[in-house]
Amino acid sequence: MAPFESSAGVDNLTQLINRIGLPRLAAMATVAVLMLGFFGFSVMRARAPNLAPLYTGLSLEDSSAIVTELQTANVPFELRGDGDTILVPATRSPPCA
Repeated sequence: MAPFESSAGVDNLTQLINRIGLPRLAAMATVAVLMLGFFGFSVMRARAPNLAPLYTGLSLEDSSAIVTELQTANVPFELRGDGDTILVPATRSPPCA
């Protein structure tokens, strides 16, 4: 007997879907997808570094010069607010005085 000749599994699945009902099955699938999305978002958020401001209110020239220095030092950074704020990982940020 070939592995795909038996349709008992397909019949059982069809009966299960008919018993549950298509609207309820769609609702269960929607909840499952939303839960997977939420957990995926949570994992990605937890893995992102905790950023702290290094400088704020910078001119474009100052921001560019600082970014060049950060790139040279291989320090990860993120620009916000049209480039006038530079964020670095909190562990690499100098403490506030």
